[in-house]
Amino acid sequence: MGRYTPEQIRSARTTNLHAYLLSAHPSMFRQEGQSLRMKDNSSISIKQGYSGFVDFSTGETGNPIDFLMKHLHYTFDHAVSSLLGGNAPPQSSAVMCDDSFAVKEIILPTPMPEKSQRMTDYLEHRGIPAWLTDRLFQQGLLYLEAGTNNLVFVNRKKDFCELRGTVPDKPFHQCRKTLPDRFWAFRSDSRKPERAMICESAIDAMSLFLLTLQSNKNSIPTLYCSIGGVYNQKAIDKIRAYLPVVIAVDNDAAGELCRTRNHNDPNIIPTRKDWNEDLCLLFSYRQ
Repeated sequence: MGRYTPEQIRSARTTNLHAYLLSAHPSMFRQEGQSLRMKDNSSISIKQGYSGFVDFSTGETGNPIDFLMKHLHYTFDHAVSSLLGGNAPPQSSAVMCDDSFAVKEIILPTPMPEKSQRMTDYLEHRGIPAWLTDRLFQQGLLYLEAGTNNLVFVNRKKDFCELRGTVPDKPFHQCRKTLPDRFWAFRSDSRKPERAMICESAIDAMSLFLLTLQSNKNSIPTLYCSIGGVYNQKAIDKIRAYLPVVIAVDNDAAGELCRTRNHNDPNIIPTRKDWNEDLCLLFSYRQ
């Protein structure tokens, strides 16, 4: 955050979020009276002239930077620069282009000095067994951030990371990437992948992998991908350039829009909202 002065950050936090979203992302929102509502989550409201948002389903509130990072998966730099009208400070490496951005590198969170039991315990609570957590940790694709205890899913090129909070009742999800088409992925096994499963989050990708193991021990070698948010079409297009893709996003309105955008690709839909909910349901039946 040192690239921005306190005054610039304060200015971004008090930007008219309603006006910004109408200008930058009009297709993602609908107008209801004096407020905008997210099309894929109608409980979120952004009132005209108000510098922030309210989620009536959870009681969560926040400023424009919070909203862009949590719900649209901006990085902090991208959010501040966008809210300032694309006027990033001279020392920033951010470059705005076509409602997206490019940065030379991302700052990866500092890892814990060794594997943390908290990471294993949190994922086991989500139905992810320790052997899969250990495997991804050993491959350098997953670790716990020192200080915050956030899970960090980082790709091999270190140009994309997905952060997930582990503190109960305090959900946190954020992505950092150098380009909009970056993503996180792991292989089902040592064989060369023949297809790619496109999921919205790393935990969903892990969950779908485990559900596939349960249903078919000799499955097709697969690359399980997290694109870090259902609207990341550029990542889907990039993956499709190398492998046939299966759209495996959430069972909700935003997921349906994604399936419609990619109607030429096969798709699978979780029974509940997402693959982790399906996995947890299976896990509860076995208790």
